[in-house]
Amino acid sequence: MKELGNLLKQEMEMRDWSLRDLADEAGILSHSTLAKYVDGTVKAPRLDILKKVSLALKLPLRRLVGACGYEVDDIPAPDDEIARIESLLRQVPELRTYLNDLANLSSDERSAALAMTYGLVHHRRNRSS
Repeated sequence: MKELGNLLKQEMEMRDWSLRDLADEAGILSHSTLAKYVDGTVKAPRLDILKKVSLALKLPLRRLVGACGYEVDDIPAPDDEIARIESLLRQVPELRTYLNDLANLSSDERSAALAMTYGLVHHRRNRSS
């Protein structure tokens, strides 16, 4: 997670922001949470926090995810996203049910489900390497 910390430090320096400033801009209640991201002590950053940080810094989420060490090469560019989602829905009909079920979960439950999915994909990639 050192790369993520370096990226966050660099972006904060460019804006002359403190951790508190970034936390405020991102709508994160505790700047100490971000401190753990910056110093690299967080083993598995939460996607919901990365998303808030990406919006605050106006950086693509895929850049932050990549800085966490996850492969992002096969994540489609934003222009292709809708077409890819539609294609996936056609290819994997049960995905529509899964997405509807996700929509009925709380924000924390959705974050946990997404983190688990990312973990499974990352684990599978590591096994096949």
